[in-house]
Amino acid sequence: MLGFMRNVLIQSILLLLATMPAALAETYKWVDDEGVVHFSDQPYPDAEEIEISEVQLFSAPTPVSAPAGSSTPNTSEQPAETSQAGYQSFEITSPVTDDVFHNIGGELGIKLSLQPPRLLSGHQVAIFLDGVLAEDWDSAEFNSGTLKEVYRGEHTITAEVRDANDNTLVKTKNPVTFFVLQRTVN
Repeated sequence: MLGFMRNVLIQSILLLLATMPAALAETYKWVDDEGVVHFSDQPYPDAEEIEISEVQLFSAPTPVSAPAGSSTPNTSEQPAETSQAGYQSFEITSPVTDDVFHNIGGELGIKLSLQPPRLLSGHQVAIFLDGVLAEDWDSAEFNSGTLKEVYRGEHTITAEVRDANDNTLVKTKNPVTFFVLQRTVN
């Protein structure tokens, strides 16, 4: 036990000594002829010495985890808000953000989740690919379908539920960004 504590003490002292020169180093700042600000530990003509205050520290927020066996966070404590159109939530469940697809032949399957899980009379789903209404949205059911002409590159999709007059009733909260990769033949 004494040997362990001595090792911890020695490592702590070495760490402290290793960081001291950086804290004590002189820092210089100057602006060049093009207006670009430069910093250096070496003096430069017309540079001013600046003091570096203590190092900024950042603590990442503690992630909220769902109870064991649950795939979604527990929202039973807060009642779900219902939009004027009668929908509580609407989201794209597939693809998910940062998905990468290879050689999809221009067709991408999309799955949606709507609560309650049905479209009200006269309502329809509109899908937007890169901010443009996807006219070729092929969907036998409102909650899944195929988007055509999705080619190589980074893409973003969003979705809306619209009424018969094309008014937006509810839309997905967050856009989904995904990537399509295709091989090239040389």
